[in-house]
Amino acid sequence: MARSRLRLITNRFGRDVDLIPHKTSAVGLAKKCIRGGLNLLDGIASVRPQPQGAVSWTEVDVSGWGEGDSSSISSREAESVRWIHGSPMRDIGICRVRMAEVCFFKPRPDESVNPLDRRAVVRVSPFRRVAYPGAPYLFSAWARNLRHGRKTVSRRCGRLRERVALLGNAGSDSCNYYHFWIDTVGDLLMLRDALPVDLQPDRFLVSYGAQPWQEQILEMVGIESRQLVRYADHERLRCDELLIPVRDKGALNITAGLVDRIRRSVSLPALDREPYRCLYISRGDSVRRPVRNEAAVQALVQRHGLEVKELSGITVIEQIGLFAAARLVVATHGAGLTNLMWCQEGTVVIELLPDLHRIPCFREICRQRKLEHRVIVCPQSGSENTALGAMEVPLHHLEEALKENGHSAMPSRVAACSLPARYAGTAGRTTE
Repeated sequence: MARSRLRLITNRFGRDVDLIPHKTSAVGLAKKCIRGGLNLLDGIASVRPQPQGAVSWTEVDVSGWGEGDSSSISSREAESVRWIHGSPMRDIGICRVRMAEVCFFKPRPDESVNPLDRRAVVRVSPFRRVAYPGAPYLFSAWARNLRHGRKTVSRRCGRLRERVALLGNAGSDSCNYYHFWIDTVGDLLMLRDALPVDLQPDRFLVSYGAQPWQEQILEMVGIESRQLVRYADHERLRCDELLIPVRDKGALNITAGLVDRIRRSVSLPALDREPYRCLYISRGDSVRRPVRNEAAVQALVQRHGLEVKELSGITVIEQIGLFAAARLVVATHGAGLTNLMWCQEGTVVIELLPDLHRIPCFREICRQRKLEHRVIVCPQSGSENTALGAMEVPLHHLEEALKENGHSAMPSRVAACSLPARYAGTAGRTTE
């Protein structure tokens, strides 16, 4: 019973935290027990939202987002694909905190590749965090800071007197294209749909790395630069009124209907009614999960008539146009596949999935967008960090998948892609 209780209390992020694993080192077991104990104390001291009061809760119905979203996924993946699943959020709503204090914590050094990465913890007094569903823990964040020689919390504290919304915050990554669209923009849209005009936030706390594509997305969804408050610019902030959207976030669960809701929020460019492009999206420009045999993969897909593209340096509008014109997308698992939101229904997607990082986020985007999804599992032998470890694409499986989709190896790229006559001569060009 005690073990079950600890597992229940520590399960805040859609996954079980097993305090007594079957195989682990003594040091690992001690760390998990300490973390579990801290989280238990944190849970006891926390303040939970009530219907009324300084920490209040408003239930939100987002079922309108999911029109036509209940159909089963169009997927050809093998039954052997064992996805990492998370528990969906049972309570969806907005937590409103008056006189909230927001503390911004850096992740562990081995988890971050960007000095601007932060995660926010909301509290109402020094030892009492606000325990809305999915909220990160305070005591564990303190302990992590102490372990890595950082201050627990800065004494300096800024103040925002306007109504402020805390967007995203499902993780600490400040420059992730997927989390920016799905978590940050998704939260913004939830607030716009749920609150009347006079209760909309004036400012937005955003995990923001000042990337050009982030500026483009914020402009597309109507957030002005003067409204933006970056996590990394502060260690503590006091907000007279703080709004926290609570819903499924991160990579394990996506709010039903969110893909269509994002599409409706953006003024899309004129799209070709007949998709024709056959794309291989390379991660040669990324340090995470590089493909060991990338050169061989590119040679293979080019023999089968696919265009090789890297998304870095391409504007968001250009990425939208590129994916909207695609009838076949082959790509390794990575944030660039968020652009599958812009594909037209029926587009075929072949996801090259690292076998130690079987996260179903792009499978879910394909389901919501009614795309044909297939998986090729790629070994990550010897990888310790599943999010960063190199992978190798099994070329014979990829070639079989291409042939099944009508892409036999042939010298003419235009012939392999079966372009409509009006697109003759356009294969291989980057969308401008």
